[in-house]
Amino acid sequence: MPRANVNEPAILVENLSKTYGRGDTAVQALKNASLQVAAGEVVGLLGPSGSSKTTLLQCLGAITDPSGGRIRLGGQTLYDNGWQYSNRRALRRDQIGFIFQRPYLIPFLDATENIAILPMLQGQGRKQSYARANELLDTLDIRHRASARIEELSGEEQQRVAIARALANHPRWCWPTNRPPRWTASAPWTLCGCCMKWRNGPTQR
Repeated sequence: MPRANVNEPAILVENLSKTYGRGDTAVQALKNASLQVAAGEVVGLLGPSGSSKTTLLQCLGAITDPSGGRIRLGGQTLYDNGWQYSNRRALRRDQIGFIFQRPYLIPFLDATENIAILPMLQGQGRKQSYARANELLDTLDIRHRASARIEELSGEEQQRVAIARALANHPRWCWPTNRPPRWTASAPWTLCGCCMKWRNGPTQR
């Protein structure tokens, strides 16, 4: 990949497009979308249901293939009318934290194990991975539920575990792809607090 340019925004999107389908049934979800986000910023996308907020985030997260345009993350080109990053699976695992509308936790693992599995998949040792999981459980005020199985957790507790999992590998970027239905009024502020706490450390954005 090209060398990063430290003088440009942390996230740069230029004329991004995404079209679903072909011909008369084609739907243009994104049309020349452009976005700049500076390092350390916490940014929210606002709009009605169906306005392609999630589509944009999924393109940024290398989950959905754009139809055209350019994406640069951290000064490196991710997409330029075609993917420029060969190992997108490693990119998603190591650099991007996803928070989905549903928690998607592993039911036969407890809360701590659901978080620690991410650093272990990255190659970190068990002790370090569990220490990271416990740090996040403390920050999200659910350390007392560390050994609970998923079915024993409330809806909000499950979502907090999912947030912790998204932050487990110190991602450079974190994409909450939609507002989860089980969030209380305070949950988005909890997530913002986590991002702000670590924005000058390993978690930058």
